Amino acid sequence: MATVALFFSSFIISVFAVGGTQKAAIRLKIGALPNARKIHKSFTPVLGGIGIFAGLVFGILLAILLGILPVEIWIAKKYFWLGLVVILFTGIVDDVRGVNAWQKFGGQFIAAGLMVYGGCNIEAFYSPGGGKLMLGWSSFPFSVLWIMLIMNAINLLDGLDGLCAGISLIMMTGFLVLSIIIGNLFLIVLSIVFIGALLGFLKFNYHPASIFMGDVGSLMLGYILAYYSVESLKIANSSQVYFLASLVLLGLPLTDTLISFFRRMGQGDHPFKADREHIHHRLLNLGLSHLDSVWLMYYFALLYTGLGVLMVLYRELAGLLLFGLAFVFSIFLAWRLGYVETKKFISFNTIERTSQAYIRPLIHVDRIWHQIALLFGDILSINLAMYLTYWFRFQSGMVNPLHFKTLQDYFAGPVWLVITGIWLLLFWLNGLYRMSWDVSRFNKIMRMTKIISFGILLLLLLLNLDILMNTNPKSPFNQDQLSTLAFYWVAMIVFVSGIRIMIINVEKRLHIFEYDYKNTLVIGATRKARNIINDIDNNPHFVNKIVGIVESKPQQNIFEGYPVLGDYNDLPNLIQQHKIAEIIITISENSKEDLLNIIATCDRLQVVMKTLPSLQTIVSGRNSDLAGHALIRVFPENMVLWQWVVKRLFDISLSALVLLFTLPAWLALAITLRIKLKENPFIKLPILGKNGRVFNMYLFRMSNSGDQEISNSVYLGAKGDLGLEPLGAFLYRTRLYKFPQLFNILKGDMSLVGPRPETPDWYRNNQQRLRLLHRRLTIRPGLTGISQIKYRFDKSGKQDRERLKYDIFYSENTTLNFDLRIILRSLPLMFAKHKNE
Repeated sequence: MATVALFFSSFIISVFAVGGTQKAAIRLKIGALPNARKIHKSFTPVLGGIGIFAGLVFGILLAILLGILPVEIWIAKKYFWLGLVVILFTGIVDDVRGVNAWQKFGGQFIAAGLMVYGGCNIEAFYSPGGGKLMLGWSSFPFSVLWIMLIMNAINLLDGLDGLCAGISLIMMTGFLVLSIIIGNLFLIVLSIVFIGALLGFLKFNYHPASIFMGDVGSLMLGYILAYYSVESLKIANSSQVYFLASLVLLGLPLTDTLISFFRRMGQGDHPFKADREHIHHRLLNLGLSHLDSVWLMYYFALLYTGLGVLMVLYRELAGLLLFGLAFVFSIFLAWRLGYVETKKFISFNTIERTSQAYIRPLIHVDRIWHQIALLFGDILSINLAMYLTYWFRFQSGMVNPLHFKTLQDYFAGPVWLVITGIWLLLFWLNGLYRMSWDVSRFNKIMRMTKIISFGILLLLLLLNLDILMNTNPKSPFNQDQLSTLAFYWVAMIVFVSGIRIMIINVEKRLHIFEYDYKNTLVIGATRKARNIINDIDNNPHFVNKIVGIVESKPQQNIFEGYPVLGDYNDLPNLIQQHKIAEIIITISENSKEDLLNIIATCDRLQVVMKTLPSLQTIVSGRNSDLAGHALIRVFPENMVLWQWVVKRLFDISLSALVLLFTLPAWLALAITLRIKLKENPFIKLPILGKNGRVFNMYLFRMSNSGDQEISNSVYLGAKGDLGLEPLGAFLYRTRLYKFPQLFNILKGDMSLVGPRPETPDWYRNNQQRLRLLHRRLTIRPGLTGISQIKYRFDKSGKQDRERLKYDIFYSENTTLNFDLRIILRSLPLMFAKHKNE
């Protein structure tokens, strides 16, 4: 009851203090004006951090009055309080008058030094396995620098309404859990009142914010979080700190800070220069709204905080695995937001140097929330099924021998955590978080059942692996084991499918997330269009919201109660104006050219396109997941993630093996070419790769006529005698000059199987003539492929179109079996003499 009083008192005092500070700041004109680097559009008062401080101090005073904390706490923690006052003063001066970077760092240094001098220091790093790394003389400076790093990392987060305070609240909640675990009363009370004060401030700072916390708030938040990152993770009241857990708990601000630091250094800028390239800025640039960006950052912080808390609960191997998971997520986040790659990319008209990766499809916010809902639902259902099976095995008495284990035993070890992680990984690799709204519930359940069945079968084999390998004399697959796994299989299917369907039904009923209404255009005022519109209007399972009709030559203003908005040339403007998410194409089967033009236009605009089955034969592609109606997606995804992983691993493995076992022969060939041609035996040809990235493709030089000889003779499809000397002619005829491309495959530029590599100039010259040319860039170019096999030497425009058709067919029908068949067909062609040679 006392903790509840502390929480609400700090919340109420914070609300009143922030409100009073807001009025004073407006009266004194202390605030932030909009500029090129800031998001807000008008003058906004600052100093909201003073209200957070007021709520925190009042909460501590109340804890002393209630006898929860001793009055001596002010003296016992005097260096902590002195440092807090210093950082508070630094922030106020910066917000009111402004300070330069060195003055700001000076205040941070003094505050951090006081905190460390008072005992908040790191003398050794504690490892999950129990080992330790002593810092020795560097303990004091490292601890000071660590605290300053956290203060600046939190300060950099203060870029959107409610972002810094909300993320700090989430991280402080994690530290509260750790404080309860270690039983540190001061840390528990401080975190409770701090959370209350933050919530009071968020009442004013949540979007749209009426006040900012300012540097006085962000520096104070960083100071307190840095204190917890050390004190709540000390081992047995020593100065050994479980530092890996600190890194994970503060993973989001640290990831953002390190990305910013290295990005600026890589660009030759000052590492502390302010800009609009932080994670939250990138999310806004990807099309997320202000609130969506903030909430997505909240979920990132929740993930890091949850992993950090679990690292403390389950150390040893589980702790290292959790740290690895957090580290991989940070790398993925940096890659997905475009921070990793700094290479050339093409926009068809120009090749430009850019600091960010190719702009992938904009983030679909509703799908993110849908995936998060499914993720939490899966975590719940997996553990419900696991515990029910646990009860069946050890407490029900239906399986011998009878054991009794409590719920505490169930969570005592990290086994449940590992099993949960494995199931989530299995679901993710099999695309269970990417199923769209128009996949029927029956197909969803069947797909989940197949994946769960595979997982149970794999678990059965693992449990009996030692027996099957004859290292254990017992007989495999005993009755108790089979009955337990059968029960587990049924429980998993029931809970996972049931909770997922329940989530989907809620989303459908409320029309939120994945099942929000999709603004839709119907193209073609035909009889079939009339039937589709009637189905959509009368079937509640459809989430299409038809905004209008598009015709080739509009002859009416209304069709089936919907306005005719324009013709095919208006599609780009209509899609942007009405925020179209889906397009349904119902034109006549005879309008092949119109269909291809529509698809080429709309595909670049990243909208979902659906056609009638009769029209689908015109476009390469297929889709087995019909949503109970006669509409088929154009360009569906044919392979799930694990299949792409296997494809990539196969590329790497085979390329590495070939390079390893044939390396002496190729070194000898390279030396021979070097001596004979008196030039570098390798050439580099610029190629347009996946997502429009330009890379250098390696080839053996076949003559001393330069790179132009290669581009003309090979990539423009020359026939007959190329005037090559015998060695060069042999390399060309056998295609062995392509051998260095194996290095491109290892680097990730190419794949063993894919569309034929083409230069940026080739794309520029053909972009108007060949529709859907950009579809070739959805996958890596290949060393071989279906179009390379069929059209090795042809160079006519007609054959370009045919090759493009085969490339699109491959990209939309890629399977591991298909790749293997193409590789096997390619091998005999290496030494077969072509009739045109």
